[in-house]
Amino acid sequence: MWLRNTLISLTLAATASLPAFASSALTPYEATYKIMRKGKALGVGTRSLTKAGDLYTLHNASDLSWLIFTDQREESSTFQVENQHINPASYDFKRTGTGPDEKEKMTFDGNTVKSDKNSLTLKGPAYDPLTYQQQLAMDLAAGKKDVSYDIVKDLKIKHYHFKVVGEERITTPYGAVDTLRVERVRGKNSSRHTLFWLAPKLHYALVRLWQAKDNVEQMELVLSEYHDKGQTTSAQ
Repeated sequence: MWLRNTLISLTLAATASLPAFASSALTPYEATYKIMRKGKALGVGTRSLTKAGDLYTLHNASDLSWLIFTDQREESSTFQVENQHINPASYDFKRTGTGPDEKEKMTFDGNTVKSDKNSLTLKGPAYDPLTYQQQLAMDLAAGKKDVSYDIVKDLKIKHYHFKVVGEERITTPYGAVDTLRVERVRGKNSSRHTLFWLAPKLHYALVRLWQAKDNVEQMELVLSEYHDKGQTTSAQ
């Protein structure tokens, strides 16, 4: 179902050993998004990044309705940053609305990921469904153009591949923003197409997401408000 993966969170993590423009991307912030399909409003999404000591928390929420379908989601990740690498600590997800409710909790301890009922031994660096996006943004800030990550979901490993395909100035409800356009690279037989736009001047925050299947638009996400360093801006 096209609403299953509604809100992709793309934020930035970095360390002091990176250039100054990269390390600033860990500035706490709040962002609000409009979620649409074929120009019609479906709902809203929010994202925030906070810090307590050396532990960061990234939190996402979305609330959508379409015809008789409703979908409310919350997910959060805690993580630390060391040697230009995101180290996930915990991941918590819950979904309510039409159909069965869903929950997932994971903890990361070295090369072991644990859920309530089972565990998984990792063979290399891996991320939860939010922290890999932090790592992606950090890598983009460091100048990388083609990256891949192993993602843990339901205690299974999935491989994601991303590539920068251009630079573009786009207009959103927030205003005009200079962005990097990034594509998720899928297999040759995949009918899905996902593009998203990240803004370097907004600490590589996501400002637009577009997703299609069989060349038919399924969902669009656009930035409407961004709160950074104590200053709030909104739709222009």
